[in-house]
Amino acid sequence: MSLDFTSSGSRVNHGTGATINNLPSAPMTGWVWLYRTANGTNQHVITKDDNGNFQQGWGFVVSNDGAEGQVSAFFLTSSGESNARSGSGTSFGTGRVDLNTWTFVSFVLDKGSTPNVKLYMGTQSATVAEVTAYAIQTSTATAYGDDSAYSLYVGNLQRASAVYPFKGSLARGGLINRALTVGELRTLQFASARQANVADTKLLFNYDGTTGTQPDLSGNSNSGTVTTAVRGTPSLIRP
Repeated sequence: MSLDFTSSGSRVNHGTGATINNLPSAPMTGWVWLYRTANGTNQHVITKDDNGNFQQGWGFVVSNDGAEGQVSAFFLTSSGESNARSGSGTSFGTGRVDLNTWTFVSFVLDKGSTPNVKLYMGTQSATVAEVTAYAIQTSTATAYGDDSAYSLYVGNLQRASAVYPFKGSLARGGLINRALTVGELRTLQFASARQANVADTKLLFNYDGTTGTQPDLSGNSNSGTVTTAVRGTPSLIRP
């Protein structure tokens, strides 16, 4: 199953639970299965930021900054930011998310590496691997600000206008409080929803197409309230 976020304002609010606050202050991993159906604008997949002030928080975006379908992860502080955006080429290998294809995308924020943000992609038939080219990969942040006042949204921004929805469907994803290896990402890529609840998972969603409350399968009670999003088509065929 999945949820479609194409219409403006569509989103799932997973709130401000203690287990999903300030995740960038330590190594972290985010991942999601997505199905993009249209180009245009920066399409926000997961966002926890300070309403556009660009001082605190973070986001995971399908970007059109350099070319349609690039993947971008950013982590904001008052002293700078850490970010990565995949290359501007037109092939899957450089990091472009193709239209009408289920794609597994992930970021890993690893405080022990330089640069410390990496991006990974795979499909239902291609094993996940790090993108082969970056348009941007920088690290100027010193310490991460407190993002606990800002809700974590999937499928759109927190801002009131909410005009940057993900154009397509999101099926399954999670946030993990450590830097996963590529081998661990490959396990997640082909795991069932329950098997995807790996150690240190702080949020695990598996959107079932209903438009009420979506459970947090991690056990951390970060359930999500659906606004406007509708049942996605097609479904991700994986139990």
